Amino acid sequence: MGLILTYLTMALLSTWLWVALMALTVFYCYMRMWNGVYDTSTLRTDKRTFVITGAESGVGKASCDLLAARGGRIIMACKDTALGRAAKEQIVKRTLNENIEVRHLDMGSLSSVRKFSAELHGSVDCVDALILYTAPECNPASTTTEDGHNTIMQLHHFGPFLLSNLLLDLIKKSTLARIIFVSSRVHHFHKFSLDNLNCEREPLPNCRVYCNAKLANILTANYLARMLQGTGVTVNSVNPGMVKQDSTSNASSCGGSFLGLICNLYINIFGKTILEGAMTPVYVASEFKLANMTGKHFSDCKVSGCTASITKDANLQDKLFEKSAQIVSLRPEEKHI
Repeated sequence: MGLILTYLTMALLSTWLWVALMALTVFYCYMRMWNGVYDTSTLRTDKRTFVITGAESGVGKASCDLLAARGGRIIMACKDTALGRAAKEQIVKRTLNENIEVRHLDMGSLSSVRKFSAELHGSVDCVDALILYTAPECNPASTTTEDGHNTIMQLHHFGPFLLSNLLLDLIKKSTLARIIFVSSRVHHFHKFSLDNLNCEREPLPNCRVYCNAKLANILTANYLARMLQGTGVTVNSVNPGMVKQDSTSNASSCGGSFLGLICNLYINIFGKTILEGAMTPVYVASEFKLANMTGKHFSDCKVSGCTASITKDANLQDKLFEKSAQIVSLRPEEKHI
């Protein structure tokens, strides 16, 4: 009798195992084939200037690669310029486009952001598209920046917020002017409060701050889209998807917790390649038929409705802009709205 029960138990377990494996296979196919829509455009982007932040690795580097292959002038804004120069060599070798520059930009330093803007104003006539990307980071070396702000919030919101405002006058000079904030689906897991935007009242786990920053990206994009209506500048946010990071990326997981291990396992199985992750920001930055589309959120190279309802709150958008402007000390002459 015991032997029969053993066989029955093994049969039952093996059945559930096969069911689980089949379910995982179907889900994998859904994520990788049916749900994925990728940009395969080969339209040239000659004479257009693209500024991409976080360009030394990951989605930023892949965005440079895709746009360079189509003839664009690429300005790679990199914290690690040595890594940026190595990335440039690879891109030039692959695309044969030598119209690529590497410039230093550290989003963790507001003075670096202002210096980058000043140098760019002295060397280019206009910026056709600004892609604001920062590699995911949940374990920074320091919790605060040299400016005294929360490191994750500055890297992912305050820095990009300041740069988008500083370059807006150059962007307005383009006939196909675009600003793209690279956000994330994790913005749904926010614990957002303007009173605690900089974690000044209550400390939050790093990953929660990251979620708040990604929400702030979408709110800022929607605010600028409203304020810039009729100027010819479009502002959109994108979700690149869960992307496997390359070995040169500074990105890190959400710690060594069980949840972090599960997230890493999920990404390694179902995640997009870096090139696939770059396709949506590149699509929004270069697709001609999107010339008049603004205030939208994109995922898999199409408009996505998968955003938190709070992102549509115009009053919150206004208040976030004013609070962020105060935190980064945005001067009147730096506002170009």
